[in-house]
Amino acid sequence: MLPSQVSRPNQKTRRRAVRIEDATESQDLHHENESWAVSYADFLMVLLSFFILFFSIDHNKKKNVIEQILLETKGTGGGVSPQEASSTISPRSPSGKPRNLDMSEITGRLANLSWKVEQKSKKVIIHFPENIFPPGTIAITNSAKENLDEVFELLTPFLNDIEITFIGHTDDIQLRHRDSDYLKDNFDLSVLRATNALKYATQNDIPIEILGARGKANLLRNTRSLSLVIEQKEADE
Repeated sequence: MLPSQVSRPNQKTRRRAVRIEDATESQDLHHENESWAVSYADFLMVLLSFFILFFSIDHNKKKNVIEQILLETKGTGGGVSPQEASSTISPRSPSGKPRNLDMSEITGRLANLSWKVEQKSKKVIIHFPENIFPPGTIAITNSAKENLDEVFELLTPFLNDIEITFIGHTDDIQLRHRDSDYLKDNFDLSVLRATNALKYATQNDIPIEILGARGKANLLRNTRSLSLVIEQKEADE
């Protein structure tokens, strides 16, 4: 009998142990690794909602929102100084009423303008350059718009506290063409010049509720121009 044919004792077959993994533990670990994405998505959704609401409100409300954010930041140690806040929005009293404004603040801010600015008691008057309107017209020239833009920018920090009146002027040459029912004389012409300037102000985000317009023909200034009268805004009762 060949050695290969020698019978061997029966041996028990060794079975490999089945490995059982805890699937629940693996899934939980997987979810923990991705849980940050859910929080991040929620944060982006809140941020998007804020910007949608912020840009859908009007100009005045935006400034109030900015003011509140600045105050909150300052209160939490954000380092926003009062000077930085006042350069963005006009300070207001705790009651929300216009502050008691020192008109010399406005006069000083307008001091670098290249045309006449004068302070009379509680009023500041800006005299725009002479003859900025062509004879017999109410259209605002590009150079006059640039002048108005400069004034609007300088007055921005005070818009919560002031009222602005546009006064239209003419020269002493009487209006010759009276074809229109609403433009019969120099008084009508001066009113429409002031009204046109007021409309341009509203296009530059100046609140219409603080604006007014009137005409003086050639009684105050014998020139085809504008004046701006800036006064302390009266508190709402």
